[in-house]
Amino acid sequence: MGINYKTIKWLERNIKEKNLSMGVIGRQNINLSKSEKKKIGFDLFKDTDIYAENFLINKFKLSKVISFDKNTNEKPDYIEDFEKEINYKNKFDIFFDGGSLQHIYDVPKALKNINKMTKINGKIIHTVVFNNFQGFGFYQLSPEIFFSIYSEINGFKNTEVFLINNSNNDYWYKIEELKIGEKYNFNSNGQLSIYVSTIKKFNIENYNIDQKYYLILPKSNKISEFKQMLINKILYFKNIIQSIFPNFLLSFDKKLKKTKII
Repeated sequence: MGINYKTIKWLERNIKEKNLSMGVIGRQNINLSKSEKKKIGFDLFKDTDIYAENFLINKFKLSKVISFDKNTNEKPDYIEDFEKEINYKNKFDIFFDGGSLQHIYDVPKALKNINKMTKINGKIIHTVVFNNFQGFGFYQLSPEIFFSIYSEINGFKNTEVFLINNSNNDYWYKIEELKIGEKYNFNSNGQLSIYVSTIKKFNIENYNIDQKYYLILPKSNKISEFKQMLINKILYFKNIIQSIFPNFLLSFDKKLKKTKII
């Protein structure tokens, strides 16, 4: 796990108040070049800091950052396995998953624990891998799982999911939530991540989860054989284009809104 330039910009977008508490899965390394540190401010970094707790406290004026991990290797503040019931009783204004979720086998249990450890009106923030990270973790996670879990019916509001081109520090893409019968088709030959934020409004025992593409549609919306053949041909040519220009088609996807990272 590690804090990079785009992660910091995502945190800037989502942390506006001072003196907030933050819980973190795993200890976050600082993965920034010298030029990126200059943009953010050299005074926020100490040469002796391997992990990002002091930086996060100084940069975002946090009251505290508490780290959790099931391994003792990186000396977290508390030893907790997010695949089991968490014993820590306090709750946080912000719970930040900076890339741990894809390394956890029981993702639903981990998400439940994160929710349990977040205050009402607190914020949950994720950065997770989405595409072309085979072998990096157990999973590559779809935007739809976060839209489905972090919905109003499940006790959340203002959920945002952004698509991140890992090789580009200038732009990211806001993902539009799916409607019934739709699915996401964007991908790339390059590495992609997704960044997520949501606000917790109330507790719920069991989540209501649906995959929009498989919900029942009126008969008039069924795809004809000709239309399906046309879609297959378009996808074929998209794959050819992507093999030559890895991220070219992202700018044309209707579910993506390209936005400058500032």
